[in-house]
Amino acid sequence: MKTRSIAFRLISAVLLVELLSALLVVFLSLGYERHIHFRAFEVMLHGRADSVLGAVQDAEDVGDNVMLDLADLHVPPKDVYEVWDGRGHLLGRSANWQGSAGMRVPDHEGISHIKLLHHGYGLLYMRGTRIVDPGEPGGGKLRFVTILYGAPTDPVWHAIRGAVEFYAGGSLLLLAVTGPLIAWLLHRGLLPLRQLATLASTVSVDSWNFSPPASARETAELAPLTHAIENVLQRLEHSFTQQRTFVSDGAHELKTAGGQDAHPRACRERHKFHNRCRPLQPHRLRSPNCRGPRDVCRSPQHRRRSRRDQRSARASHSEGYTA
Repeated sequence: MKTRSIAFRLISAVLLVELLSALLVVFLSLGYERHIHFRAFEVMLHGRADSVLGAVQDAEDVGDNVMLDLADLHVPPKDVYEVWDGRGHLLGRSANWQGSAGMRVPDHEGISHIKLLHHGYGLLYMRGTRIVDPGEPGGGKLRFVTILYGAPTDPVWHAIRGAVEFYAGGSLLLLAVTGPLIAWLLHRGLLPLRQLATLASTVSVDSWNFSPPASARETAELAPLTHAIENVLQRLEHSFTQQRTFVSDGAHELKTAGGQDAHPRACRERHKFHNRCRPLQPHRLRSPNCRGPRDVCRSPQHRRRSRRDQRSARASHSEGYTA
């Protein structure tokens, strides 16, 4: 029968739970880092779009229009932007982008994720206002501006992967450190059970000594088992001793009765009777009254002699007992 170790099962279960916990931590860290990094990415997009909006200035023309001043506008080289005024006139765009013509551009404020320049981009749609000639009576003229600003999401995903790899590596390192430690602690914690099993295996009919260690008696889970084994072994030893005494006495009685029965004269008579009635050899069976090698002759003379010998043997046997 195949045996299974309790220590091995407990250690495997603990290590499996630790591994599942590490995987759970990795998945939770993935969700958390994604939320945090993309939240920061959205804040960054709004900040850079506000910088573009700040570059929209008064065109100083008769119509009090606005223009995009590129002198003080500095954006990362991979970012894209496009700016229109309230009447739909293009004010400017980045040099690395052909524009949003032919693309599905969101018509409401917010961020959408699109595929642009063979990379993933987060594209922000934002509306803002600029005031032309604020020093004039009435507070100047209000001009509306629409801005599309996009930035690649590859650095965001790179940061997320780095954080998740850090959590995964830390979890595996923790598992590698705590795994052997937990295995050693469990192995040490099961020491009273192993000692109890070793002592129980030494019990036999020749040795009923069973002295469980103090650790087994002090362990709440092993104390009932220890007491039960002790009680069972005590009862078994008592029963075995009784049976051995009974068998020994019975054998002694049988030997004593056999000695009283062995009277010399009775033994001689029984020996004489058995010699007369022992089976005949096949070559000596010539009488038609003989049926086989183990049958005696059935003649009347033989039967009378046999009955006379039996009566003589019984009389001798009775005299032996009387003596």
